[in-house]
Amino acid sequence: MTSYSLVLERVKAVVAETFQLPVEEVSEASSPDSIPAWDSLQHLMLVVGLEQEFAVEFSPEEVEELATVELIAELLVEKQESRAA
Repeated sequence: MTSYSLVLERVKAVVAETFQLPVEEVSEASSPDSIPAWDSLQHLMLVVGLEQEFAVEFSPEEVEELATVELIAELLVEKQESRAA
């Protein structure tokens, strides 16, 4: 399994927990458009959950970019790779 796949599975778990959804209902395309509970407050709760799960901090600009599960996973992989370099 690639690092992206591993990160994606962890992101899906955090998204499912944050929005109280079965993890099977979370896909790479999941976004505020497909998850009714994904409002601005829940977005911040998601950010906190992701920061705790992955031991990272997001800049305000990055927080705005976290629009889909796929984009979240891609950004986290970038952060892990830059930390490892």
